[in-house]
Amino acid sequence: MNHQNVTIILHDLIRISGNNYQDDQLQGIPNILSKFYNKMRNFKKKVPFSLNFEFVASIKAKDVVDVRISHSCNCILGLCNNEQDDDFFIFDLNTHELVRKFSTIGRPSYFDIEENYDGNGHDAVVYGGSNGVVKHDLNKLLDGHDVHDYIWQVPEIKNSRGIVSTKHETTNTIYVSYEDTCNCIAALNSRTGEILFKMGKDFSNNFQLELASGLEMSNTNDVLFVSDCNMKRIHKLSRSHCHSDLQTNTHTETHSWRSECIFEDAGIKYPDGLVFDSVSRHVLVCDSVKGGIIVYQENGKFVKFVRSSEEDSHELNGPTGLCLDEQTGFLYVADESNHIQIFQ
Repeated sequence: MNHQNVTIILHDLIRISGNNYQDDQLQGIPNILSKFYNKMRNFKKKVPFSLNFEFVASIKAKDVVDVRISHSCNCILGLCNNEQDDDFFIFDLNTHELVRKFSTIGRPSYFDIEENYDGNGHDAVVYGGSNGVVKHDLNKLLDGHDVHDYIWQVPEIKNSRGIVSTKHETTNTIYVSYEDTCNCIAALNSRTGEILFKMGKDFSNNFQLELASGLEMSNTNDVLFVSDCNMKRIHKLSRSHCHSDLQTNTHTETHSWRSECIFEDAGIKYPDGLVFDSVSRHVLVCDSVKGGIIVYQENGKFVKFVRSSEEDSHELNGPTGLCLDEQTGFLYVADESNHIQIFQ
């Protein structure tokens, strides 16, 4: 029996300090492995929201209805909606100072950030209104490009509400809820805006949806959380499967969705924007009529209702949209008190 020597080489994929690996350090290593080295080097541990609702800061933003953050552009985006027009107000992520403002197309009330939409670290803003769903390169907007210099526009999907993007680097799907007589949620190809499929009011297991407002996707892209403001419910939808091809680095969506559960009532009045904490597995839902945030477990079990910071007097009056910074554990809330409230 022949015995051959086996050499084991250990690579330090996440070094304590230093920048990305340079080409000379990766010479002879396949390109896919070099990308893996740098991806691991940039890995950041996710931080859950504490549920303490400890007040951090408040940013004045008149008529703000929704909020997101972009680490790529180091900014906070607040969508402000008034009787005359709608604008995005851009604040520095660290100082909270207003750095820019730009207009929108079609008066949207909801939006989302598609992170790294082009695979080169750039973020995109996706929103919809009376003129359809629009996708912009966020960097171009911050550089002063005209609002009509968009990546694509889908005029067929009008009066859209909640918007959420799946979380893949190369092939994303954007889900949009909108007001229609036959359909409530449409899935769009994030690269082209092509309508991939629509999900109607009646699902295979007698699940009914009247008016979807907020949408949120799980970190694994196989669970969709939907707030129905007419039926005063939160639905948890699950997908039977989704196919990923590692060789071509493509992701195939399927529209085989079914209702997994309806969240506990908890006295909800008007469920709106919602966010999923992928670390703690909690779902936080804005209730603008009740004037606070309802916290659920992922399985729909009620946890708590919060209207004020538990240690301060910073009361939430009418929260409509929110987002979570998983790098810091900060929760950003768009409140009808004309402020973006930040909690930890």
